[in-house]
Amino acid sequence: MFTREFWLGDSGALVRAIRTWAQTALATLGLGTVNLFAADWKNVLAVSTSAAILSLLMSLDRRESLLSAPPGKPDPVGSADPSAADYNPACPA
Repeated sequence: MFTREFWLGDSGALVRAIRTWAQTALATLGLGTVNLFAADWKNVLAVSTSAAILSLLMSLDRRESLLSAPPGKPDPVGSADPSAADYNPACPA
């Protein structure tokens, strides 16, 4: 969590938060109006900032859950190792 890669890497927490902020701002503007001068900018900033903060909190939670995973347990996505105990191929060789 205290590494540069965690915060600023290709899929770092801060990078994801900024992307989330921008996407939420554009979505909020698109939902509200076509005229940018008539947009409710307070609402756009509030919703976008809330989404960015939630993104950061979720990144911290994900990092903590990855650190606290017990050794020897598979990752949540599953094991790609074909020698795993639960590997059951559809067509045996």
